[in-house]
Amino acid sequence: MLTLTMTGGGLAGFVLMFAFDWMTTNKTGRSRGFVGLAGLSLLVASTLALLAVTADAQRMLSAPGIAFTTLGLAFFGLLAYSLFFELPKETYAGEDPRHLVVDTGTWALCRHPGLLWFALGYASLALAARSFPFSVAAIVWTVADIVYVILQERFFFRKIFADYERYAATTPMLIPNRASVEKCLATIGRKSRP
Repeated sequence: MLTLTMTGGGLAGFVLMFAFDWMTTNKTGRSRGFVGLAGLSLLVASTLALLAVTADAQRMLSAPGIAFTTLGLAFFGLLAYSLFFELPKETYAGEDPRHLVVDTGTWALCRHPGLLWFALGYASLALAARSFPFSVAAIVWTVADIVYVILQERFFFRKIFADYERYAATTPMLIPNRASVEKCLATIGRKSRP
């Protein structure tokens, strides 16, 4: 029952992140940043709590466990880099981000690099923890992230970003291709806007 509650807490985090995008589209003001941060915090807290309660500690301290944990943390580091360092602060500061489409670095790789890092990070932690409840939660949260990305594409991003159609025409949605990998590598660390 406790593991179901923690998994549900992570899902509630996605509901709040969806609300963040809805608030952005409808220009409801600066409180949207708090809602987005609350959603992210709920997902992180649910992840850590579920790992603490269900993970096989002996497995996590073994060489494979440490390797998979390190790999998972690297993917979550890439997630943080894509979302909080490559995107301008205005994206989260409550200002109108219509002119702020980023199409360089990991955002040249695909339109949703965060989903790639998220799925790979949770898969790595599931392998490290060797916990059935955590593995199920990781799958549920990854499916929730896929649904979230589809909703962003369908309802939000074309309204939030003025040049999203151009970006969508030149950058794959989820699966990188050769051209997008080359552009990512050529532009990593560079901003697409002054």
